Amino acid sequence: MSKLVEEKMRERQDKLHKRRIQSMKPQIDNKPPPRFQHLQQNLKKAQQEEDRLTEVEKQNGILLDKLSRIASRPSPGSSKKALVPGEAPVAMDRPLTLNAPYRKAELQRIAEENQQLLRRIQGKQHGKSEYNKDKYDKEYLEHQEYVKIGRQAP
Repeated sequence: MSKLVEEKMRERQDKLHKRRIQSMKPQIDNKPPPRFQHLQQNLKKAQQEEDRLTEVEKQNGILLDKLSRIASRPSPGSSKKALVPGEAPVAMDRPLTLNAPYRKAELQRIAEENQQLLRRIQGKQHGKSEYNKDKYDKEYLEHQEYVKIGRQAP
């Protein structure tokens, strides 16, 4: 009878053991750490971005105001007519800068130099080259003769 009692005790211990294992809680917490709401939302960065956009809108408004004032005032040298979008302003009688005649003369001088250079380049293409192959070949053969004579000398 002792075997039967032992077997019953063993079954009972096994059941208790399984129940304890199923109800057991882990000793180590391996869950991810909690995420705090104030760390997830970067409120400072959002505020800075909003301030920057506000400043850009303010600057755009200032620029738009300046452009509208420029467009509404009369252009110098014209008959007090305001600028119209899509229409070029009327040219003035006087030069825009004091050095305009000098700049014009300088551009003409550069253009003339370019024309002279172009004529020289085109003339060289149709004329003879400065390099004469036959002359160089003759000089090379002459040099070879001198080398040969130099080798024969004692």
